[in-house]
Amino acid sequence: MSKLENILREITPLSPEDSFLVFDRIKASFDFPYHYHPEIEINFIIKGKGYRRMIGDHTGEIGDIELVLVGPNLPHCWANHKCKNRKTHEITVQFNQDFLISL
Repeated sequence: MSKLENILREITPLSPEDSFLVFDRIKASFDFPYHYHPEIEINFIIKGKGYRRMIGDHTGEIGDIELVLVGPNLPHCWANHKCKNRKTHEITVQFNQDFLISL
C-alpha cells in the first residue's frame, strides 16, 4: 500500500506552459485538507500565529510569520488550531521540478 494512497492528491492549475503560479490571498482560515502534489511549493504566511503546520511526519504550531518550502509529493496542510486572526495573508508559489533545471 502506498503512503499517499489515503491522502488527497491536489490537481494544481499549473499547466505545462506555465513556469510557476503565484497565489496571494487573505484568508479567514486554512481549510484545505491534508494533501500532496508533484509540484514544489513555497508558502509565506503572515499573521498565522496559532495555526498548526503538518508537513510529512512533522506537526507544529506556527508563529506570526512562516516561510516553508514543500517538496514534491510531500503531504502537507495548515489547520486552524489556536489562531484567532481572521485576516491571515498567504502567498503560495508553485512550480514544477523541472523549472529549477531550466534556469
